[in-house]
Amino acid sequence: MLATKQKVAVCGTYYKLAVSLLCLTAMFGALPLYTNVYLTYTPGYQCLLNATNLRNESWSTEKNSANTSGEMKTVEADQKQCYFNIDSSNISSDAKGGNMTACEKWRFLKSSEVESISTEFSLVCGNAWLSPLITSAQMLGFMVGSLAGGTLSDRFGRRPVYLTSIFLEATSLLVMSLSPTLATVYVSMFVMGVGMIVRGVTGMVIINEIVPNRHRRAVGILAVVSESLSGTLVPLIALLMPDWRWMSLATSVSLFAVSIPVFIFVYETLKWLHQTNNPGEMEKVLTKIGRINGEKPCVENHQDTIEETNQLTTEDTSKQTKSYNYLDLVKVDFIRRRIIILSYAWFSADMAFYGLTFNANHLGGNRHINSFLTAVVEFPSHIICYLVVRRYGCRCSFIFSAFVTLICMAAVPLMQQVDVWASVACAMLGKLFTTVGYTVLYIFTGDLFPTMMRTQAYGACSFIARFGSILVPYILFLGSTVHQSLPYVIMATASLFAVIAMFFLPETKGLALPETLEDARSQDRYYDVINTYYDALTHKIL
Repeated sequence: MLATKQKVAVCGTYYKLAVSLLCLTAMFGALPLYTNVYLTYTPGYQCLLNATNLRNESWSTEKNSANTSGEMKTVEADQKQCYFNIDSSNISSDAKGGNMTACEKWRFLKSSEVESISTEFSLVCGNAWLSPLITSAQMLGFMVGSLAGGTLSDRFGRRPVYLTSIFLEATSLLVMSLSPTLATVYVSMFVMGVGMIVRGVTGMVIINEIVPNRHRRAVGILAVVSESLSGTLVPLIALLMPDWRWMSLATSVSLFAVSIPVFIFVYETLKWLHQTNNPGEMEKVLTKIGRINGEKPCVENHQDTIEETNQLTTEDTSKQTKSYNYLDLVKVDFIRRRIIILSYAWFSADMAFYGLTFNANHLGGNRHINSFLTAVVEFPSHIICYLVVRRYGCRCSFIFSAFVTLICMAAVPLMQQVDVWASVACAMLGKLFTTVGYTVLYIFTGDLFPTMMRTQAYGACSFIARFGSILVPYILFLGSTVHQSLPYVIMATASLFAVIAMFFLPETKGLALPETLEDARSQDRYYDVINTYYDALTHKIL
């Protein structure tokens, strides 16, 4: 018994090293997501009169020389001036008046060290709609990458796809930091989004395949926490490097640096090598692992992997005689109902999560503190999720968290009229509970679909959810151009419909994961009478 324990402990050396490097990569790799708040930062601005208005040159010199350094007052920093009167020094944010002319250049009310993409390329007034497109391009990359990530790693291997995605993300950041045009920024953000999501998906697959079963859930949470930790580092990076180019370059360098030990010490997973019938490469990997552990290769873990795989192939092939694709999700009535409801729930959760994350600049108060708080509240959300799911189940947990989220989002614009920090507190509470709901959805989705449909269900829900994150920058844009409360009204309404829709799904607490369609269908037997009303309504409509 003692010898067995020693072998198991020794065999854990490689896995601890690999998991540490994967979590470190996750932390640095998630930085570009949270830096969007600073890349698209748009302070107040005033017209900088052009050379054709020589009669106003004295006004331009005098007015634009003031407050060139230091922090601007809140009232002044909120100014948005797009037009000026050619007959006087009157400045306006709209074109009312017969002699109003559009500004061609602007002076931004910020510290001289601060520079964002929006200020460098003057994405204000008529070009203001181009600023949200920066984040939307990254989210579009997320959408494309979420479809390709799992397929690529299944075909070409976990390690090469993981390393390629890191290189893709780091290279796109480097190109963006040197970008001379806005078009290059958009392309770089899209490619970066593809690399980020492929890296994230493949990294979780590697963790699941190299970590022993008894530690898998804990390590998975550790990887998620590592990504949240990156959000707390971004405000510090922004304070040290307030220029967006230096910020992007530093993130790129950190990813290139961490990829070196990953390349050296993270090997291909034994499970993938076994599934692709590559015993020669498997033997080489086992030898390398043995060198790191200091003793013989981890034959126990290798044998466990083979036994698990053999068990899967012998048992599952007898039960499941066909493979499923995305179209099968809409062919079966109860599966179709589940995928429609869950896809919308993912959409609303994605919108609320990224909406509250990217809105740090518009909450009032200190934007660095706001950004830090939006990341910090993600830590307790994972603990809360674990507790409420164990106690109340996934459906009730999501309904509660989404309901609290919509209440908080509805309260934010109301609190802004009372106190800035009260509105910030409501937004942070909403971010906490929307993170709880988002995490619950990951668990709940896996609980509701049979084994051979589970991957397709995750892919479909993730794909639909990306529409929410793509729309978020423009929903927030409505808050700065139409009315500041409009984004919260839209996101709260979306969450309300998600709460209502969730009542039409069964609770899975205490039920085993379904392996077949019949297992999944049997979950409705434990469901309340509302399912009957849904079926009756569906047949009546059809």
